[in-house]
Amino acid sequence: MTMGRNVLIVESDMDFAIKLGLFFGRKSFSPVFAFSIREAMAELRAQTPVLVCVNPLLRDGTGEDFLKKARAEGFDMPVVSMEGWLPEELPEYLPERLPEYLPGKMQAG
Repeated sequence: MTMGRNVLIVESDMDFAIKLGLFFGRKSFSPVFAFSIREAMAELRAQTPVLVCVNPLLRDGTGEDFLKKARAEGFDMPVVSMEGWLPEELPEYLPERLPEYLPGKMQAG
């Protein structure tokens, strides 16, 4: 595995991922993109990032699911959890567990 100034961005929204990648690129980091847990694990195995930015709500699971898999394989790196949706903009595919990730912001029923 290589150790450089790579930042792994695990995000289901490609537009947001690119914007975040541009930000890190301007700060002399090399953004590496993954749009699913499967892709993120493959990227971790290929190169060790100095930081992982992960969305808590991914298309094939949650950020927590990804982190559990990464830790189970022995990866230990700094992680930033990020979410860019406003409650009224939430896409329909999100898991029903969403209220766990937005405490105090969602009302039942």
